[in-house]
Parts: sequence; structure tokens; C-alpha cells
Amino acid sequence: MRINLFTVFLVLLLSSELFAGNGIRKSSCRLSLFQSEDMPLQLRVENDLLNGVWVEDFDEDNVVTRMERIFQFRDFGIMEEVAIYDDGNTIHRQHFWKLDIRDGRIYLDIADDNLMEVMLYEVEQTCEGIILTDLSTGQPSYFEYSEKQPDIYVTALFHNFVGHWNVAAYPYEIKTAAQEDANCGTETPMPGAYLELNFKSDGTYTKWMGSEEAESVERGFWEISDDGQYLVFHVSKEGTPESVYTTQYARIKDVRTGKFYLEHSLTTSDVEGLFCTDFKTFSFQRAFPQKDTGL
Repeated sequence: MRINLFTVFLVLLLSSELFAGNGIRKSSCRLSLFQSEDMPLQLRVENDLLNGVWVEDFDEDNVVTRMERIFQFRDFGIMEEVAIYDDGNTIHRQHFWKLDIRDGRIYLDIADDNLMEVMLYEVEQTCEGIILTDLSTGQPSYFEYSEKQPDIYVTALFHNFVGHWNVAAYPYEIKTAAQEDANCGTETPMPGAYLELNFKSDGTYTKWMGSEEAESVERGFWEISDDGQYLVFHVSKEGTPESVYTTQYARIKDVRTGKFYLEHSLTTSDVEGLFCTDFKTFSFQRAFPQKDTGL
């Protein structure tokens, strides 16, 4: 019996003291662990933003549409924003960012990728994360700090996903009587329905969604988010594999030997309404490729 060494390493890493004994979880305030008072304020805040993944903390009682907004600040003034809605839909935006200091206060400029719109926020660091106060409205937004996983962890997780996977259970939406007019799903299961994924080590993927009657094939690029919580699918345009037209995020709920669980929703544009789902959990198991994977 062959054992996947990356899988063994991943299991050991997940259960090691490296994560169980992380100082950030034990400390009453994360800032005391890595921030020096001798460091200039602007540099302290910049290092903080670059070294975390920032998840907006909503007051659910006051939010009409539940959405998880995530900020990732990168070098060279690049910032990624991801909005993940209850129904599984995701919106990915890229911005430019920079910090300024005035009168002892730190301000964050966020500009869209066309530099046509600039938002200005005052930044306040807290033990739990950061508060960004919109200077045009005075409205604060609260973001919780989530630590980036070490590169070795993300690399091990990446290699664990490389290979071919399928869903054993029926993967698509079955309409109830109340959903008769819905655009997603069928009233009865489609014969021979399947959902397969193939992840290659070069960062490309192929997704097959189909049945005995029809098939939709999606291709693109994939990666693991810096915090190890999401599979990121950069979907390519048909006929132009180097061009990405949308980015989708699927939450990694669990990873086991020969199996993983993803939480997301399925959509496809070329076979309208058939191969789709609401936001749900999928169980993928390692499988022998039944499709042409290009290998």
C-alpha cells in the first residue's frame, strides 16, 4: 500500500504543537507578541496588515444580507477583497492601498484598479484585529485578525489536493414543489449525473459537470488561500485559457486521507439551470480519472 507522504506530513503538521501552542491564541493581545514600541507607528501598522488575513466581523442582527468580506494586503500596494455571500456567490476585487500618517494617526487609502475611486479610512489596531472608519461617513468596520498559515502548511495542503476527485452522492439541485419556478435544478435526478475535479501540480484544474444527456467543462487556475481556509478557482474564458473572467471561492471544511469536504455553490453558464446548486457541502473522494485529464 502506497502512502502519500504529503498527506502524512499534513496530518502531522495539523496535529503538532506548532498550531496547538500558537502564542497568538494564548496571549491576551496579539499585538504584544510581535509589535515593538521602538518601531515607527506607520511601519507597525503596515507589518500588521501584511501579515494577517482580515475577516469583517458583522453584527448579524443588523445585517440584511449576510456576507463575509475578507481583505488580504500584499506587497507593492496590491490588495485583494473577497465578498462571500450566504448563497455561495463570491465577488473578487483587486485594489491598490497605501498608508499615511497625519497628526499621529494612521490613514488607509484604498483605490480601485482604475484609480477612479479612492476610499479613505482611519486605522485603529485592536487586540482582535483592526477598525477601519470611513472618513466620508464616519461608519466603522471591524475586521478580525486571522493568521496566515506558514508556507510549508499551504504547500503541503496544495500537494494533498493534486489529483483526480469525484463526488459519490448526487451532486446537483433537486427542486421541491415550492421551487418549481426556480432556475436551478431539476424535478427528478438526472440519470448518470457526475461531478469530477482534476487538480494539476502546475496550478491548473478541470471541472466536469454532467449527466448522460449533457456536459459542462470548466478550466482555469487554482490555489490555496494564504490562511489555508479556501480553495480559489480562477475560471478561464473558453478558448483563451490564459484569460480569467471570474474567481470563485470554496471553503475547505475538512481534509482527510483520500477525501476532502468543500462548502460552496455550483454554477455554469453553458448548460443553464442543470448543473448548479445552492450553497452546500460536497464530499470529494480520490478517484481514478474517467475523463481525459490531458496527461
